[in-house]
Amino acid sequence: EKGRNILMRIVAIIFMGVFSAASIYMTYTVIHSIIMTERGRDWVPVTGTLNEQKLDTMTRTFKSPNDFSAPSQRLTASYSYTVDGQTYQSTRSDFSDGQADNFSSERKSKQKKMLNEVPLTVYIDPQNPKESVIDPSLPAEQALFRTFFLLFPCGFAVYVMIGTLMLPLKRWRKL
Repeated sequence: EKGRNILMRIVAIIFMGVFSAASIYMTYTVIHSIIMTERGRDWVPVTGTLNEQKLDTMTRTFKSPNDFSAPSQRLTASYSYTVDGQTYQSTRSDFSDGQADNFSSERKSKQKKMLNEVPLTVYIDPQNPKESVIDPSLPAEQALFRTFFLLFPCGFAVYVMIGTLMLPLKRWRKL
């Protein structure tokens, strides 16, 4: 019994560590997206030139009784723009964290339309012109998914793991 309880606590600590790390990452990415979107409201539009655009596709294969692949896509672009006689290059299309975005075909369509506009509009940080983006809007689908994931699977798992670890003091003393 004593060994089993210790093993259960060790497993709980490992799971809590994994879900806590995922929670910290999700929290960081959601807050970062919101902060960058807020900062981006003050960025100014300049004319840019599209050098290259492509749709990166990553396929994940899930092993199950009905094996299937889930494609995940992200629109990437390379562009240049000139501010005060200095030319800058960038590949940042939005304020998302760069992960493949499987949730927003509308967002990809919007970004494709923005990239195909001539001339290309690039939004720059007036205090730091080397910082730029093509789409300064909040990647809402990504932020909402991560918030949901943060609250339910991660939050619930951390809550359960903490409950498992916080046994009454009497039980701790018995060990």
